[in-house]
Amino acid sequence: MYHRIAVGFDGSEVSRRALHDAAALGKLSAAGLVVILIQEHVPKYPEMPSEVTEEREAIDRYFSRLKAEAERVAGEAGIPVVVHSVAGNPAKLLCDVAKQERADLLVIGASGRSGLWGGMLGTTADKVVDHSPCSVLVVRTSA
Repeated sequence: MYHRIAVGFDGSEVSRRALHDAAALGKLSAAGLVVILIQEHVPKYPEMPSEVTEEREAIDRYFSRLKAEAERVAGEAGIPVVVHSVAGNPAKLLCDVAKQERADLLVIGASGRSGLWGGMLGTTADKVVDHSPCSVLVVRTSA
């Protein structure tokens, strides 16, 4: 069925569900898991140099926790995992890493944005579905 499943994970509820769904599919397919951690953080303008260091350390701690969680979920499913931590535009990076890793499925959480904002600009999920090099599964928190 699938050989390599990529999943976007940012620690949100919907991305956590996407991670668990991707791991379950990986277990069923005996597929490897590629977890993509994307830092979309817009840096603030610090008043003091020590604020830059503190902010960087906080970001590093957060992504270390996400990486550990992803590795734990994959381990519980008994599947191999590779974790990429990248910074930039989420839609572009999800597609780029999926292509680089030769994923045959990309699992992402649905954005949750709706109405005028999502309709005019499009959500990350919309952009990924349009540009992904492989099939995309969009996971929602509820039906």
